[in-house]
Amino acid sequence: MKFIFGLGNPDPHYQFTRHNLGFMVIDNLASKFGVEFIKEKFNSQMTLIQTLEAVLIKPLTYMNRSGIAVRQFVHYYGISRDEFIVVCDEIALSFGTIRIGPRGGDGGHKGLRSIILELGTKEFSRLRCGIGPLPPQRDLVEFVLSEFSKEELPQLKDMLERATLALECFISKDLQTAMNLYNCKKN
Repeated sequence: MKFIFGLGNPDPHYQFTRHNLGFMVIDNLASKFGVEFIKEKFNSQMTLIQTLEAVLIKPLTYMNRSGIAVRQFVHYYGISRDEFIVVCDEIALSFGTIRIGPRGGDGGHKGLRSIILELGTKEFSRLRCGIGPLPPQRDLVEFVLSEFSKEELPQLKDMLERATLALECFISKDLQTAMNLYNCKKN
């Protein structure tokens, strides 16, 4: 069984913001397999894709406290670092780019920082979806909490599709295969 944690903010106000890409990606995966997030556990919405043997989880703790929910799942189910991946936005990657990796720092991302603090390690897989670069003269917080422009929507759709395929590869094969296939610029 693989566990996929999508990071975001649960308030409807944030639904289509850049900082909610983690939610958007796993919502896309759930939709593809016709499942809905109806069960709640550890202050998170969750669903199961039986054919993939994957649990999709959206922490409802808000981005800055995502680690609390992740830690609760990891400890309760005894999840090893090879059995889960965190999906989030990334300002350091150009818009439309995805990157998968087995470890790393938080890069200023408060959701990742929370997970690192709660788990006590940087050793966990993540799928980062590019929202950068930060436009000149723009406040970082205001930017990540802004919605995508109409001009960005086609590229957003493409990124969501590629991220969904990368997750399916991680689930059905392994992290290394997903990295080899999906870690190229805008695929």
